[in-house]
Amino acid sequence: MRLGTVTGTLPVVPDANRPLAGVRGLLLDLDGVLILAGRPIPGAVDALTELERRGVPYRIVTNTSLWSRAALARYGESVGMRVSPDRIWSALSVSAAYTRRRFEHQPLYVLASEDARFGFVFTRRGLVPEACSSWFLPRVVGISRAAEWVYSGRVFNAAEALAGGLVRDVYPA
Repeated sequence: MRLGTVTGTLPVVPDANRPLAGVRGLLLDLDGVLILAGRPIPGAVDALTELERRGVPYRIVTNTSLWSRAALARYGESVGMRVSPDRIWSALSVSAAYTRRRFEHQPLYVLASEDARFGFVFTRRGLVPEACSSWFLPRVVGISRAAEWVYSGRVFNAAEALAGGLVRDVYPA
């Protein structure tokens, strides 16, 4: 029988006595599945350890666009959940990987809505600049503007990002 076939009131699940039988990999959501209210959900750390022990491929997914994969990994470690940044897929990392593969060696045009906000705010916390901004930002907007934005850590609007060359166009929200 196929998975999900109903017999009486219970679905028939093949190999129910062999957990993960036939599973090629897992996607686990970070917020609400592994971590809730800033703490690991009970059993989450043990579950990841068991996946590692069994060699089951997994990735942790999140739709956050505020933190890099490295920052997410550091956050996980700070609450007792050690996960390599390579195992984390965020909205930003997946978009960047797709863009890098799909448009290799082509210029990238960043667009923004008029209500978009930008900031290189890690320095406000005493951390190194995020998302490789110390490498790419001077190449995109020049060393002076890059230094101003990174060292100040201030948040600025789309109009300033456009004037500084960080985005190509700004559109109504």
